[in-house]
Amino acid sequence: MSPRTPVSLLLVDDSPIDIYLVQLALDTLGFPVHLEVIFESQEALKRLQSAPAPDVLLMDMYMPGLNGLEVLQALKGTLGGARVVLWSAGVRPEEVAVVQAAGAEAYLEKPLDNAALLSTLQTLLGQVDRRAS
Repeated sequence: MSPRTPVSLLLVDDSPIDIYLVQLALDTLGFPVHLEVIFESQEALKRLQSAPAPDVLLMDMYMPGLNGLEVLQALKGTLGGARVVLWSAGVRPEEVAVVQAAGAEAYLEKPLDNAALLSTLQTLLGQVDRRAS
């Protein structure tokens, strides 16, 4: 992988263990990422409405309060080009189309699979790089 400016990634999840595993995976994969972490969906909604959008938003589908789908629906049209990835334990096939219709470009399954994360980020980062050109 060639060196590049770190991509901003906003990780929204209520599980400290899952957040740690993503951080560990990103370090292991050697991705140049500026990681911002938020533990609550309401806080994420406020952050995404008031600050520049990250390049990539990785958000848990099921959290207390608003779920990931509800956050996406509340932000519809205001994400400023952020690439959205939802993730959940036990991805249900019937949810995939709903998640994509709401604006998510990928739906990953927990526990984290480094290969799936790597593939997804490579795809999304390639799109980010082309967008910046």
